[in-house]
Amino acid sequence: MNLLGHKHLLNNGKVVLPDYPVFSSVSSEVTVDAGATNINVSYPSTVNANDIIIMVVSKGDWDYNIAATGWTKITSTSYPHTHVFWKRAIGTESGTQAVTLIVGTEKTTGYMVSYSGCVETGNPWVSAGATNTAANVIQVSVGFLQRHKAIGIVGTVLNSPFTQQYSLPCSERLEDYGAPGSFFIDYDIPDDYIQNPPTYTNMRVSNGGAKLTIMIRFYLVPK
Repeated sequence: MNLLGHKHLLNNGKVVLPDYPVFSSVSSEVTVDAGATNINVSYPSTVNANDIIIMVVSKGDWDYNIAATGWTKITSTSYPHTHVFWKRAIGTESGTQAVTLIVGTEKTTGYMVSYSGCVETGNPWVSAGATNTAANVIQVSVGFLQRHKAIGIVGTVLNSPFTQQYSLPCSERLEDYGAPGSFFIDYDIPDDYIQNPPTYTNMRVSNGGAKLTIMIRFYLVPK
């Protein structure tokens, strides 16, 4: 049995594991200038009932009180301030979501990513963590949670070309060089991760230079 008990038995005793959560769609990134009191973040083009939608809002300065009606915050980081929210879709979501901001001196960016095949009740994510650095490489470790989807969200205060560097072979879902810069990746944790661990067990990203950068990691729970 894996860490969260995701095991199903057929009548003949054969173990059947759940499918991984599946990437559905990513929205275009929206940017508002310094001094804006809100940002209207676009929904992804594909949203189905029970999809989990992740919304990321990043500011190049301090803003602790970003809030979005109908959304639950997963975590947030200090400068550069990045807030990550989630909601379980009813399948009719479209257009934009208004997010209230505190007026600041830097730009704000926002985008959404949707996933199908996640658990349909309760909390769809586990084990959120974050780190920050002023060096040109940032990384977070990925543990063994069978059939979970590891999510990595990177943000920086300056224009930055992101690249994965000697990391787990993650899939890139969004990359933007703006200020604040944004990078969103995910990874299916292999069933044999413990028996045959990969050479690298981190999501490791270069930001193209020594810039203040944050990285958030959490896991989506399969159905």
